[in-house]
Amino acid sequence: MALAAGLLHIWAPFNALGAGALGAAYVALLYARGEELGASAPAVAAGLLLVTELAWFSLEQAGTQANDPRLLARRLALMGGTAVAAAGAGYLLLLIAAAPLPAGVAYTAAGAVAALAAVAVLSRLLGAARIR
Repeated sequence: MALAAGLLHIWAPFNALGAGALGAAYVALLYARGEELGASAPAVAAGLLLVTELAWFSLEQAGTQANDPRLLARRLALMGGTAVAAAGAGYLLLLIAAAPLPAGVAYTAAGAVAALAAVAVLSRLLGAARIR
């Protein structure tokens, strides 16, 4: 309902609330069935990302008079690629989480800190590239 309200221009942040509600409903469904978060979780997350991106894109398109078909195709391809990349990252994280801890928790914590530092550096570089 929140996603539909967002798409009807009642209040745009309902799009994010709707996507969050869909994610919470998925987790509640898994809990009700007594299942754990399994191999389908990254695909569901990528689907939710795609739904949310398309919802925001539809709001952007509603305010635009001229639509260039090439720009539209590029934007849709970018959204699809983002969803595929999100699913790939999710499956990679599942694979890493399923691997045994060979050197203990401290080694794993150090790896997590290194991964967060790498994400921070990449976001800083992307932010600097957008400014130019």
